[in-house]
Amino acid sequence: MLITKTEQKLSRWALGLHCAGLLIAVAAGGFMLSGIIFPLMQQNSEIVGKEAKLRNVLELDEIVTRENERLTMTLGEADQKIQSLIDRIPNVARESDFLGQITTLAKEVGVEIMDYRPGQISAKDEYHEMTLTLTSNGSYEGVCNFLHRLHNLPRLSRANKMAILPLDGGKACSLNMTLTIYFSPNNELASGTKELNHG
Repeated sequence: MLITKTEQKLSRWALGLHCAGLLIAVAAGGFMLSGIIFPLMQQNSEIVGKEAKLRNVLELDEIVTRENERLTMTLGEADQKIQSLIDRIPNVARESDFLGQITTLAKEVGVEIMDYRPGQISAKDEYHEMTLTLTSNGSYEGVCNFLHRLHNLPRLSRANKMAILPLDGGKACSLNMTLTIYFSPNNELASGTKELNHG
């Protein structure tokens, strides 16, 4: 069957239109890739990178926070130890504080303080010491508990002389003792703590 010229023209037009459509589709695809998809991919890559950096910053922040909490706790414990040392050997005699501690202990064990007298202060090379005389009355059990718990007081002390005498036919006891308490006028811990508190 013979193809007419008109059909040949139409065929060429159809082929041309198909090619033009193909070129338009390729151009549109290229435009989509270069103008929209590639920028979106790049933006997504930047967002992922920023997210990774933020995660690192947050992780570092958590590490720093935990380390800060640990160091704060350690500093608090060190301050407590320093304060405990200062309480045991202060930089002044503070015998009235020791009397308060002795009186509290006596009440807890059922012993009554009858007499309390601060004595002489002796200066040593590294510290000073003060002697104290103490007279108390109580049951034998109370006196024993008093002596047993004496070394647990916050203030460092040492019993030098002691005499326990029976009272009321042995129903009660009288405790007479000489104690020594210590203090250090050149206590660097105490002066350093004062500077920190006032600074």
